[in-house]
Amino acid sequence: MNYSFNDKLYILPYYDIGNIIPTSPGANVNRGMAHCYDIPNVYYKRHAKFTKLVYGSIYRSVFIEEILENDKYDTVEKLLKLQPEQYVKFLEYIVDVIINRNKQLQDILQEGNGHE
Repeated sequence: MNYSFNDKLYILPYYDIGNIIPTSPGANVNRGMAHCYDIPNVYYKRHAKFTKLVYGSIYRSVFIEEILENDKYDTVEKLLKLQPEQYVKFLEYIVDVIINRNKQLQDILQEGNGHE
């Protein structure tokens, strides 16, 4: 892809806590075998019942609602049909999700440390 997408924009939040989603034991193996290419939108939509169970009762405050509510990027087929400009928009969407989750999680960490 020869688009001049700002690599720093995409790479900078990669190591942020907002890019980490807690998962159940065995889910990483399952994701690898689910043909979803480690794309949360695809994986969590395909496993909607499981997702609601795990993230509704076991893991709270993981802030994945934005991922679950987005139907634009929820299948591999949709992603493979994206034009280059649309793919750049998808990458921007990913970065926005990570940045938003990072802020929400950092706020919780600050509250937990007595810093409001």
